[in-house]
Amino acid sequence: GDWEEWEGCLVSLGTVRATGIPNEYGQTETSAGLLVDDLLYDYMSGVAAGTTWSDLTGLIGYTFEEWVIYPRSADDL
Repeated sequence: GDWEEWEGCLVSLGTVRATGIPNEYGQTETSAGLLVDDLLYDYMSGVAAGTTWSDLTGLIGYTFEEWVIYPRSADDL
């Protein structure tokens, strides 16, 4: 999707599923079309393809031609 209007905003996405495993850059592909990124919080412990977050919240950003969401703490997952 086009997330440009939400760039820099804190958003809550509801239920989101990881569709891959974290890559070497600390990013995981999701069913929301965003990458979860570990810039603000190291969320990766125990994350596998199929991991589901019941209410994924974070800041929307754009990096290396990819839309990302930056969770701030465990409370955002």
